[in-house]
Amino acid sequence: MNKVCIVWCVLAALLVGCEKSQDAKTEPAKDAVAAADVPAQEVKEPEEKAPEVKEPDVLDEELAKEVVSTWLAAQNEGDFAKYSAQYASRFMGVKRVGPRRFRYDRAGWVKDRERMFKKPMKVELTDMEFVPGTRSVAVNVTQTWSSGTYKDVGPKQLVLVQEGDDLKIAREEMLESNILEGKERVPRLETGAVGFSVGDKFSDIMVFPVSVKPDWFDANKAKGLSRGDSAWAPLKDSIKSSKFKDLVGAKVVVGKGSKTCETEIKDVIVVGEAVPHFGQRQWWDGSDVYDDAKRLPDDEVARELMAIAEGQGTYLGVKLEPSCESWDWGALKPDDGKLEFAKFTPLAEDDALRGEISEAFRALPAHKAIQKDYDSMEEGKSSTVWSGKAETLTMKRATFNGREFVYVGADVGHGCDAFLGQLWAVYEVGSDTILMTDGKNPGEYLELDVVTDLNGDEAVDFVSGKGFVVQSTGQLWRTTHKREVPFFDCPC
Repeated sequence: MNKVCIVWCVLAALLVGCEKSQDAKTEPAKDAVAAADVPAQEVKEPEEKAPEVKEPDVLDEELAKEVVSTWLAAQNEGDFAKYSAQYASRFMGVKRVGPRRFRYDRAGWVKDRERMFKKPMKVELTDMEFVPGTRSVAVNVTQTWSSGTYKDVGPKQLVLVQEGDDLKIAREEMLESNILEGKERVPRLETGAVGFSVGDKFSDIMVFPVSVKPDWFDANKAKGLSRGDSAWAPLKDSIKSSKFKDLVGAKVVVGKGSKTCETEIKDVIVVGEAVPHFGQRQWWDGSDVYDDAKRLPDDEVARELMAIAEGQGTYLGVKLEPSCESWDWGALKPDDGKLEFAKFTPLAEDDALRGEISEAFRALPAHKAIQKDYDSMEEGKSSTVWSGKAETLTMKRATFNGREFVYVGADVGHGCDAFLGQLWAVYEVGSDTILMTDGKNPGEYLELDVVTDLNGDEAVDFVSGKGFVVQSTGQLWRTTHKREVPFFDCPC
């Protein structure tokens, strides 16, 4: 962990204090003589009252809305001073431009943004959601940004913390940058068509990339899976019976590598996942950073985690019969019993395709754009080409319904005050080698595990065990569905 991030992480936790709870005051007992003068038939036992549960103080959502409104207006008005004033002194930002990703501290972010303000821009926010917490406010939005001939859209996340008497932006990340070029059709994904594991420890839980509405479940009934990382809550009976009753008892096939296993759905639930800020974890665990802090019970942590994950990290899930171990992906077994998946397997280092694919990969506009960033570096270069030699590229092949596909990917560096290059592509190999994905912007970096046909439309679909589904959008194969795990922590 670099020193910049260590300082930011320590001080970020100290930006907000915690109020000491006040001892409840009790009224003095009534005079015993006065009580004795009351006729026997009128004496009533005092009613027992349930202990009052005090909700934890949360940061002001209305103030957060004002900060975001000011931040948005500053960009559209070209007011750089007002814009930069919205950022906390300890800040971490992640910018994406198509496949390229850049990380900055506050000084680097402000310097980069100052160049952006030299030209008029238009910024629009939709699907805005505020998730207030005891130590921060997360803001999830869809941002459309345009300037000149460039225009992109994608989900963005802001994390606001208290600095003095004000709320400031302590973290900003463009989660995905989709450069807009023409109209595309996003295929519908049927519930149960594909699902993913929460982790090796929970082989009886499957998550579908199907978002749930807040009124489908009661977060107060949440139970923890992994403390501070994942939790689940029961789906309301009315929703279960009206929308998902056919899932209970359904057969499921799960797999990892070339191995598959069959099991059955016992119940339908809601699963919440998030990576909270480390200061939030300290609060949950009773760290001495906070005065009078006590370790919170697991169920209370689960309830708060569900609130943090709501809207971006809450998905439809199912409980499975715990008969299958260590799997990554799965799907409902069709009525006819046919469920065909082809696994991507590593391409041999002496395979002739390696040279052909690596040459085509490095000729992509996206690869050249990253190479330009790499060439501008003064230190830390290990090669003349950012993605290294052909042997260092991740290459996999899969054959499905007589068609052969090759995945290629490069993930170089870590991006924390240093270079980060990430790019992937899928080719179909036949008489010609045809690029299937976008050569300028294939989307967030991923590695594919299997190829299948999820919709029965004879158009191949690709699945990553990390929670991505790649399908034909009418023009190119893009990520159409993914299981998002919101990230609120320091990335370095």
